[in-house]
Amino acid sequence: MTFKPYPFQEKDLAKLREHNYTGLLSVEMGGGKSVSSLLAVQDAGASQTLIVAPKSTHETAWNADAQMALGQEVRVMGNGTKAQRQALSDFEWGGKGLFAVTPQAFTRADISMWKPDVLIADEIHTLNNPGSAGQRKLSGFSAKDSPINLQCGIRLGLSGTPARNNFERLWSVMRFLWPELNQRGQVAYDNPWAWNLSRMTSEDVFAGRKPTGEIRTVKKWLVEKEPGLLFSQAPCVIQHFRRETCCADPTHQGGFLKHDAPNVTRRVVEISPKQKRIIKELEEQGIAWLDEHPMVVDLPMTLQQRIRQACLGVPTLEPTGELDEYGVPKMNVLFEHDTTSSFADAVEDTLEHWGDETAIIFMSSQKFASALTTRLNRKGFKAFEFSGATAKTRMDDLKRFGTDYQVMVATIESVGVGTNGIQKACKNEIWLERSLDDSMNLQGESRTDRLGSIGQTQRVIIEDDMGYAAGRYSEQVEKRIQLSRSLRSE
Repeated sequence: MTFKPYPFQEKDLAKLREHNYTGLLSVEMGGGKSVSSLLAVQDAGASQTLIVAPKSTHETAWNADAQMALGQEVRVMGNGTKAQRQALSDFEWGGKGLFAVTPQAFTRADISMWKPDVLIADEIHTLNNPGSAGQRKLSGFSAKDSPINLQCGIRLGLSGTPARNNFERLWSVMRFLWPELNQRGQVAYDNPWAWNLSRMTSEDVFAGRKPTGEIRTVKKWLVEKEPGLLFSQAPCVIQHFRRETCCADPTHQGGFLKHDAPNVTRRVVEISPKQKRIIKELEEQGIAWLDEHPMVVDLPMTLQQRIRQACLGVPTLEPTGELDEYGVPKMNVLFEHDTTSSFADAVEDTLEHWGDETAIIFMSSQKFASALTTRLNRKGFKAFEFSGATAKTRMDDLKRFGTDYQVMVATIESVGVGTNGIQKACKNEIWLERSLDDSMNLQGESRTDRLGSIGQTQRVIIEDDMGYAAGRYSEQVEKRIQLSRSLRSE
């Protein structure tokens, strides 16, 4: 059967063709970015294409889409297996075809011989932190860098969240795509601090205009001064949203998804007195003492995570043997499968209500994911864990989701970036906690609510009565709204 792209993808291809197939596909998750970029590769007649993409996307997204749209396979490069080593050798000697590498392997590699016709940076937000090793390899930070984007003629950046949580990270995206636009005022001006100053507001109060040399002292940049200006000035930015009008295509008004937005239900559960005592004990690690006077300090991210974990079930606190900066013993949060947990009780109630339907359960805590998976299997639910701890088996288990498995217990960080195929087996979600990185929450929310889904997503959010598991969720939503004003083309 001949593959037929959506009408909006055909129009996107025409726009990319006008710009030498180079551009940013800032398309909300589940909008077919990989297929659109593969169509561009074919249309450009590229001999060799390099795809820098998270490991979780290699099989479920890139290889599956390449087989479907182009009838080709994607060869994964690396040092892990004989096939990966052979792919790397063939690529470096100019072999034809589609080649993929993880951002981690790309960052470590010697890229001096890497000169593909097309370079696709998938989930480009994973490599856009200015000055990081991966960003320097991809797009360059200083004159002494030799980034790969200068060694290829066609560049595509793909992400539903290209700025992640910080608008200033778009500097790296612009540098990757259009390194020639590097003069003051242009989208890829090569001085990142001056770029920030000209395009962003800051929480600092400036007494007049500071000299360029003092820009680095700014503590925190906020949002774009003129929302939408950067994307309107960039040569080629393609945007599509799930349920917002985003382009002139009359068949694509109101977004690329035609079914209703997720139906969201919230359940509030009460955590036990023991959990509350443990949380209080953990919170005390965020208090510093000056003589006999307590002072509240910012909670470290790891401590925030432990507090959230302690909401999920009655934990065991295990000393790590280390002290924090205030001399307080650090603690790990551990769970047994039969731990007292109002969250797990609510999960079981919800699954029983759905009957034989499939479901995916989201959380950040791998330790609780493991305990919950064991508990559900002992209660008769066929469940599997999708986390960093199951990296060797999770993709094979995913293929059996909907047949051998009814429930997928997933950590947000493992499943959120680029994992495709869940929408074909499941439309029911249960959220037990939110990630501290809100872009990961956005990624997770798009696993069932995307092109190819089997219907309207049913999303159940379970929250504790003290609001700990939700964490800074309302704060993050406000930040997301602020940032989204900048991420819209005029």
